[in-house]
Amino acid sequence: GLLELAPGDGSLLPRCVVCFSDFEARQLLRVLPCNHEFHAKCVDKWLKANRTCPICRADASEV
Repeated sequence: GLLELAPGDGSLLPRCVVCFSDFEARQLLRVLPCNHEFHAKCVDKWLKANRTCPICRADASEV
């Protein structure tokens, strides 16, 4: 499954690579099995059309 957490709890990147907006406090992040983080709403929309991570293209079909 996916993990949701608040930014500042160990985010590796400062922004979402789907929308290019910075992560901010109280936003939910979704972590894929490859450990890349995104805004939950951004990556959920991405995953409806693609079954891979937007960064490394690792399989996200388990999601």
